Amino acid sequence: MIGVLLALAYNKVRWLCGLGEIGMLRGQQAKTTNHTLNLQPGELVRVKSADEIKATLDSTGRNRGLGLPPGATEHCGRTYRVAARPEKIITEWSGQMRQISNTVILEGVTCDGMARRCCPRDCYHLWREVWLERV
Repeated sequence: MIGVLLALAYNKVRWLCGLGEIGMLRGQQAKTTNHTLNLQPGELVRVKSADEIKATLDSTGRNRGLGLPPGATEHCGRTYRVAARPEKIITEWSGQMRQISNTVILEGVTCDGMARRCCPRDCYHLWREVWLERV
């Protein structure tokens, strides 16, 4: 519990200083790329390196509006199976349903909640195809 509180305090200080949360990547792209692999459930993919992913992000850490969650970099270089290809998502802050493209969910890759104030939901990370490569 003490570790969680320290991480929350550290992230708050980083946020106040204009830095990202622990493990958050930020890039320098003015316009991010839209890459299509047309991945399908069951295919094997490798998550690119943190540097390769960073090269696809803007200064807020997003690729076409979708951010790589803090802590997701621990999956870099690993191989996973594509679980699903979502076409729509609901944004929590607005409640609106939005179309999403060139994005997949990987089997067994979920948020541990530590970077998000001990969130207990165990949500799947959404991965842009530009962050992945076929195996």
